Amino acid sequence: MEDPTSANVLEAPALVCLPDDARQRIKLLAGSSGAHLAIDGLAMANVLGNRPEAVELRVMLREPIALPLGEFPEQDLQITQAVHTIGLEAQRRAPGRLVIIEAQLRCLLIHLWRHSYDADAVPVESGPRNNVLWRFRQLVEINFRSRWRVTDYANALGTTTDRLHNMTTQQLKRTPLQLIHERTHREAKALLTRSNMTLDQIAAYLGFKASAQFSAFFRKLEGVPPGQFRLDDAVRQAEPVIEQTANFTDWP
Repeated sequence: MEDPTSANVLEAPALVCLPDDARQRIKLLAGSSGAHLAIDGLAMANVLGNRPEAVELRVMLREPIALPLGEFPEQDLQITQAVHTIGLEAQRRAPGRLVIIEAQLRCLLIHLWRHSYDADAVPVESGPRNNVLWRFRQLVEINFRSRWRVTDYANALGTTTDRLHNMTTQQLKRTPLQLIHERTHREAKALLTRSNMTLDQIAAYLGFKASAQFSAFFRKLEGVPPGQFRLDDAVRQAEPVIEQTANFTDWP
């Protein structure tokens, strides 16, 4: 990997991951071989999912990370198989291929996370304000489908809604409610494009009382109703699936 001011030499084989806004480049020496995969924001959000560890994976993906291979044969085999499976499924266009690809990508991210994990490290900038934001982020990942209100999050964090509002607007330029809605919106788009669930099923899964409530919510954020979004995506699916688009990291 290299940037305009420095260069780090990696000896193959290795698994390398760069954030989508990284200035670094990967250069292969003559005779080398490798595979490059770019993942769009919606696909990455679906890969990360909403389990608690997704928070740490998002933080990990803010920086370049490299995992040298060759030391642990079982790990190397799992990584090689995952990369091979992704390549096969990307070419086959068989039903459910996106589910398989996302599962393999999740495995690769977990291997990177295990390699970089430091139980004693502070996950983000130290300080009480960022500590609350970190915990808020975790709670959103776990509870956004339960339709928690801002007051529910504030109570769980042991703070007030005003203090939480001040922290998110100052640090993230968005209110707590906007962040919660953005997470729900992102999950809705993933379900509409990656699943065969009906609109009623998606609405229920995301905690809405009725599909009409879900449709109104989705249209307000996306500009089109969920049914139209799904139809439009069917057209987009005819194009190459994995492209570089907007950043998926909504958090600091």
